[in-house]
Amino acid sequence: MAERKTYNKKVKLLAIGVVVMLFLSYYLSFRKTINIYMECSEYKNQLKNIQTAPSEILNVEQQLASIERSVGMNPDTSTDFQKILLEKVSEYCQKNNVVLTEFPETIYFKNQDFEVETNQVVIEGNFIKILTLVYNLEQKFRLGKIVSLRFASQKDYKTGSIKLFATLYFQNFKKVRNE
Repeated sequence: MAERKTYNKKVKLLAIGVVVMLFLSYYLSFRKTINIYMECSEYKNQLKNIQTAPSEILNVEQQLASIERSVGMNPDTSTDFQKILLEKVSEYCQKNNVVLTEFPETIYFKNQDFEVETNQVVIEGNFIKILTLVYNLEQKFRLGKIVSLRFASQKDYKTGSIKLFATLYFQNFKKVRNE
C-alpha cells in the first residue's frame, strides 16, 4: 500500500504540474499569439470595410438625393426655381389650351439650415388638362414639392359659362450655406 500512495501522489503532482505548465505556457506564449490573431482578424474586417466604403458612400449619396427630391430639394433647380417653374407651366399652357391667370411673387422662409421657397400658380382650364399639368410637374419635371392644390369654379356672368380654376402651391428647399 505504501507504493500505491506514492503512485497516487505522483499522479496528483503530475496533474498539478501539468496545470501549472498550462497556465505558464498560456501567460508566456499562447496569450500573445491569441491577442495577435484577434488583432489580425480585426484588421482584416477593417480592410473589408475600407474596400466596400466607396460603394456604401455612393449608396448613401443616392439615398440622400432621393430624400431631397421627395421633400422638394432639387439641386438642378436651386438657382432660380421661379423662372424654371414659370417656363414649364407656360410651355404646357400654350400647348394644351390652358390659361395661366396668376403667378405671384415667391414667398421665402429661412431657417437655420434651409430656405423654403413657396410659389403660387393659378390656372384656368379643363379638369383633365389641369390634372395632367399637376402630374407632369410632380412626377416628370420634379421641380419641387406640390404642397397644395385647390380647385374652384366661378361663373362668368358675361358668357354664362362656368370656369374652373386651380391654385397650386409649390415648395422648394435650398440648403443655407454657412460660411
